[in-house]
Amino acid sequence: MTKKMNIIITMFVLMFISIFSSKVSAQTNDLGIQYSSHVQNIGWQQPVQDGNISGTTGQDLRIEALKISLTNESVVPGVAINYQVHVQNIGWMPLVQANAIAGTTGQALRIEAIRINLTGASNYHVQYQTHVQNIGWMDWVQDGATAGTTGQNLRVEAIRIKIVKDAQQPVPQPAEPTGDINANYQAQVQNVGWMNSVGNMEIAGTTGRNLNLESFKISSDNLPNGASISYQANVENKGWMSEVQNGNIAGTVGESLGIRQIKIKLNSISGYHIQYQVHTSNIGWMDWVQDGAVAGNANYNIQAVRIRIVRDMSQTVAPSLSIASPSDGSVYYDNQTATINGSAIDANGVQEIDVYRNANLLGKANITSVNGAQINYSFSMQMNSFNDGSNGLKVEMIGKDAQILTKSISLNCKVLQPMMYLDEPGGDLLAKDSSLNNLNLRGWAIGSTGIQKVTVSVDGQYKADTTYGASRPDVKNAYPMYQNSDVSGYNYTLDTTGLGNGVHTVTLTAYDKNGKTISWTFKITKIVGVDASNTKYNISLSQMVDKQMQNGEPVTESGNSWVSADRSTVQYYANPNNFFDSYGIYQFLILNYQSGISVDEVNNMLVGKGVLQGHGAAFLQAAQQNNISVFYLVSHALLETGNGTSTLATGMNVNGTVVYNMFGINAFDSNPNYYGSQFAYKQGWTTVDKAILGGTSWISSSYINNSTYGQNTLYKMRWNPANPGTHQYATDVKWAYNQIYNIKKLIDFCTNPILKFDIPTFN
Repeated sequence: MTKKMNIIITMFVLMFISIFSSKVSAQTNDLGIQYSSHVQNIGWQQPVQDGNISGTTGQDLRIEALKISLTNESVVPGVAINYQVHVQNIGWMPLVQANAIAGTTGQALRIEAIRINLTGASNYHVQYQTHVQNIGWMDWVQDGATAGTTGQNLRVEAIRIKIVKDAQQPVPQPAEPTGDINANYQAQVQNVGWMNSVGNMEIAGTTGRNLNLESFKISSDNLPNGASISYQANVENKGWMSEVQNGNIAGTVGESLGIRQIKIKLNSISGYHIQYQVHTSNIGWMDWVQDGAVAGNANYNIQAVRIRIVRDMSQTVAPSLSIASPSDGSVYYDNQTATINGSAIDANGVQEIDVYRNANLLGKANITSVNGAQINYSFSMQMNSFNDGSNGLKVEMIGKDAQILTKSISLNCKVLQPMMYLDEPGGDLLAKDSSLNNLNLRGWAIGSTGIQKVTVSVDGQYKADTTYGASRPDVKNAYPMYQNSDVSGYNYTLDTTGLGNGVHTVTLTAYDKNGKTISWTFKITKIVGVDASNTKYNISLSQMVDKQMQNGEPVTESGNSWVSADRSTVQYYANPNNFFDSYGIYQFLILNYQSGISVDEVNNMLVGKGVLQGHGAAFLQAAQQNNISVFYLVSHALLETGNGTSTLATGMNVNGTVVYNMFGINAFDSNPNYYGSQFAYKQGWTTVDKAILGGTSWISSSYINNSTYGQNTLYKMRWNPANPGTHQYATDVKWAYNQIYNIKKLIDFCTNPILKFDIPTFN
């Protein structure tokens, strides 16, 4: 070959190389985009480009500001980018240009939505996708459309942005292997060991058992020659361990250490992606990631993983996902079934539709029909596993290519609690004779999915099951959302003949079919026998009231003042027959000492009662020595001392000596502290115990055990029916009734109190 010919060939080769290089440069240096996020607790992150993630996922951190700019702008003269963000408490902020800050810094305000626009580039588009609190990755949008949410108070946590070109030619790729590539993977789990190998997005590991994934291995049956799968584990207390490949173990075995994060990638193979998803403690299923990205959270252990390998495929129709029903915010009761229906489109086929509730995978939807690239799906859920209130649901379409799309809605679940009612008897009862020996109990009970049984107990001891299932159309009309409410009636006849005198608690308990219970209680105060009516006064009730009006100076409260009580008011409160209920009967409780009460029980009455706390022994001694009911004695002291906090109770200095008065004795209204302390000084009440003992002696001799008056019930102390209008402890017509509350409350502290009643009768 001549020298001249060699020169020509050389020039031709150089020209070819130059032309080819310029074409490659035009393909690889097209218009691009760069962006950076200012993230809560982190600040400005390093810029990323062209579809990579900026921000965070799985860390509950808000993006507060963004900066966006174009790269390789020279390939499209005149191109520009602008953007604006919707910010918490501010709304949409003004549009800004390239490299300017959109959002806020230093104000702890979240970005909730974003819009991005390209100008001056008619055949280019900007596409972007946001990861939103409680939703995850939302659909890609483009060219000024809103990404994120407004009006829902949800933070944007991460963003991906890319530039795409109309009719963009695919970059030439090396030859691909034929067919799809599979991934086989196996998990070694805490307390379980190596589980069976799975594939094709099946779950390796466990969920709902709080067991950590400790190691795993991945392999494939049909990788092309020279290709491999490599993977790496971040292990608690060890950090990131060495990368391994093709069936080797990542993590630890026998060290009881959980894996917290993983990374998986394909090597030496183009046109394919490996995607993976992890389930962690405290979070649940996290978003899918791919090709070496980190899956998991550095603070929580992984419990399960799903993996798949997909290939790039061209789309003839844009992929999409929709939820047709139910609508967002729909309300269901916990005894109902909710069914999600919708459709999805992927030109390359849909591999599966997954449904999540609050990051928990509920299962795969049923693909009910296929029409070309579109599929219809449905998924039914029993609402009894949902939380009361709003529950977030996410539907995720996983295409046979690299597409993953999600849609989210919320369903409001109303958890129906069991209900019951006692129609008969209508309240607490007083048993004075044998008329209540066979007591009919009748009512209704309903539960979300029905009632198993209704039981009867007396004083905490089971008696029997009621007869349940009687027709109750009235209940069905009132509560149609409860199953079987039309046959919700119960009946039972309670034999009370074996009950001794005193207060007895009857409890009816309904058990629903979900394991919940509800109870209804009422009391039977039994006073059959000598205590039922053992004092008869030789005077009519009307005559007694006459004497009260003449000599007793009865008063009643009116607003903040005391006024004279009229005759009808006096007669009502003086008539014993108006108080034959389980509460009012305590006006007739005999206030003499009854055995069976321990020091510990008295101290329980005094817990948190100021200076009186811990003085149970003194009260019990005083009650025994002076033949006074310890219930009345403690109640009287609590009332007079303001629960152990009054000035007289906490001690007053008289002539250099600290004295105490626990019952307000001689504490005349004109100057109660002075007169009460002077009396205590004269009595020598220099300790709390002395004041208790001495005061009790005074009360006993003056009223309860007075040889003349013998006023040993609240009713007698107030009305003195033996000699009406004289020697009465109070002028307030409600005084005896008002004292009941504390006495009855104190009785409830005791296990087996002995109660005796003296009910007056008149001619």
